[in-house]
Amino acid sequence: MKRTLSLLLALLPAAAAHEVVSYGTVSAEFHTDAGEGLRTGDDTLVGYRLTVAGKVIAPEACRCQLLLYPGKPSARVMPHVIELSPGFDDPQAAEGWVKVEAPGTYTLVLAGKPAHPGAFDPFRIEHVLNTKENTP
Repeated sequence: MKRTLSLLLALLPAAAAHEVVSYGTVSAEFHTDAGEGLRTGDDTLVGYRLTVAGKVIAPEACRCQLLLYPGKPSARVMPHVIELSPGFDDPQAAEGWVKVEAPGTYTLVLAGKPAHPGAFDPFRIEHVLNTKENTP
């Protein structure tokens, strides 16, 4: 019993680290493979799981685009467009690789509309990430 409780407590911080951001009835749970940040000078896997009115929707049900801006989103800055594919561990998620060279703050912007009109309202959700130091 103690071992099970210890294991659960060890897993809770990782599960709680995922950030959920909402726009109307649409919510996105963002995650990275770098402890909810971005590694500098190396590829970082970023992804999201989308829910509408509390129900998880498949990536193909949304015409979504995931953009990465250095700092805050701006019309003057060309974002990095992240090429998305179904999640490896979670087919209900979408993931893509991104590489940043400079330390700092970055903003993920998830913009989308339904693949089938009327399924949900178009949305734009922003999520701020910071870079993490690389450790050998």
